[in-house]
Amino acid sequence: MAFILQQHNKLPHVKPTKKDFDIFQSIVEIVRNAESNDTPSKVQKKIGKIDGFKTNAEQRKALLETLGFCSILETEEHKGFLHQFINLGLAPRSRHSSDWLYPVDWWKGRDGINQDALKFWFGEYEELRSLFK
Repeated sequence: MAFILQQHNKLPHVKPTKKDFDIFQSIVEIVRNAESNDTPSKVQKKIGKIDGFKTNAEQRKALLETLGFCSILETEEHKGFLHQFINLGLAPRSRHSSDWLYPVDWWKGRDGINQDALKFWFGEYEELRSLFK
């Protein structure tokens, strides 16, 4: 994760477009409207149907896991990294065969979105104000 962040910081800054904001709002609404027992895999497939969002399953999986790292997708018992460090090598798994990373591995639709974390990371974007209900 540290290597990816270091490489990302070397890239030129890109200003999000209206389309980027629209896609992100669609992602948040899909997660927010997920059914109680929806799993990350089911949400990942729904996100794949967003018009103009050209991604593959692995890219969408990485996106959802990143939202977990940011504490936007977490559970009451299994928190993201916003307020504490979790050693991913020692983090618990929901089941032995899961290929999702902590904490998204534990997330279900009923867990919804951590609004405080969403606002922490994206609250400065005027274009996303409608997300902070």
